[in-house]
Amino acid sequence: MWISSEIHYEKVKVRKKTIFGWRTKNGYRLTKDLRWKAKDGVFYILKAGYVWDGASYPKWIQFIAGKRNLPGVMAASAFHDTAHSIPARYTIHNPDGTRAIGHVKFNISDAATLYDHMLEAWPNTDETVSNTQSNIQRYALVILQPIYNLFKTKSGWEIL
Repeated sequence: MWISSEIHYEKVKVRKKTIFGWRTKNGYRLTKDLRWKAKDGVFYILKAGYVWDGASYPKWIQFIAGKRNLPGVMAASAFHDTAHSIPARYTIHNPDGTRAIGHVKFNISDAATLYDHMLEAWPNTDETVSNTQSNIQRYALVILQPIYNLFKTKSGWEIL
């Protein structure tokens, strides 16, 4: 369940080190914390200042997968980008009162499941994709993420 009912961000130029050199593109920086509570009671918090590149599917596929810039998609993509990072960039508050920062790493399927749950739970259905589009995105993530992982490095996005 979303604790944050909206996402606050600004557009920024970002760059990331890849095995081929630096990649530069348009990206985003959170201007307010973003909060999600999982069904198991764990809170995930992305702090203001976090930088990511948005939903990472091609613009030409939006007619099938849904618009990339919808608020629900932007919020879910921010968390998804952290889910398979080393280390994760969010704070986790467990139901037992313990807290972890950057100690969780999801596998590809778990990260896709987290993303899918976040899309489905976004408070305003006009600000996210349909269930069918969410499923298309999920299957694409599971299929294409391993290929992407062959070429990625451990660095995250940073502001230029």
